[in-house]
Amino acid sequence: SPLTVSPAGPAIAIAPNDTEADINSTVIFVCVAYGNPLPNISWVFGGDYETLANDSIVSIFTDEFTESDVTFVRSYLQLCGVTVENQGLYSCVAENSINITQSYFYLNILGQLTPPIVFFVVNKTNSRFNLKCLGTKFRSG
Repeated sequence: SPLTVSPAGPAIAIAPNDTEADINSTVIFVCVAYGNPLPNISWVFGGDYETLANDSIVSIFTDEFTESDVTFVRSYLQLCGVTVENQGLYSCVAENSINITQSYFYLNILGQLTPPIVFFVVNKTNSRFNLKCLGTKFRSG
């Protein structure tokens, strides 16, 4: 007899990990989920829960595959030429008519001036120290 599967809320089988990326690089995240009915996957960024859509930086591609009689939905989130604005908390959200679940991950952008590393030259005159700021050093990593 054909296999009948009872309705089930979504579960995330593969979730993105916290990631570090160099400024201006390209980053790809993968999220895999299953459930009955098959869930939709969306990607959310930031505390204001902005749902990401394709634009000049964001590309989202989704497909399905079956393994051991279980059908999975797989979504790729690609960020091209990341900047400081792309740093922050993301989540992969899997939702069907039964329930919703999500998995959070953090993207840290390297090579930015946060915080600036400040160098001082100290001149001792009349037992008073004068501090001169020589500027900031670009921090990579």
